[in-house]
Amino acid sequence: MGSFRPRQVGRDALSRIGHGDHRYDAFASRQRAWVFGANAWGSSFVVGAGETYPRCPQHQVANLAMSHSERGDILRGAVVNGPNKAGLLDGLARLDSMRACSAAPSGHRWSDFDGHGAGYVDDVAAWQSVEPADDYTATAPLALSLTADAAVTAER
Repeated sequence: MGSFRPRQVGRDALSRIGHGDHRYDAFASRQRAWVFGANAWGSSFVVGAGETYPRCPQHQVANLAMSHSERGDILRGAVVNGPNKAGLLDGLARLDSMRACSAAPSGHRWSDFDGHGAGYVDDVAAWQSVEPADDYTATAPLALSLTADAAVTAER
């Protein structure tokens, strides 16, 4: 199952900068593309990045105050886990205090793209796939910017 690994990508990028080690540049480039939508679901896993991104994060403040109409505030920049073990997404239950929110690509269900044991759901009850994680959100900007720098350097 594919998954974004910001700590590993950041560590590998720092190794490249500090030691000139380019062994992981291709991996970092694939990870960057994957997190921004080059994946089976065609979704970015960064809130507000791209056309298709998580619109119903499992986040208390976002669920109560966030715009689900694209006209108000969103939790821009939050990084969610993305796909998880498909079985974990069966029988999702919302807490009574949660505002209902579920989003899917036009004309499809997310499960249309599931495979190899992985599943993704953009639903406020799906903490397994759309909970903004502090460790991802904190390390992703560094990892993504370092890998973007490597891609620019490689193109020169």
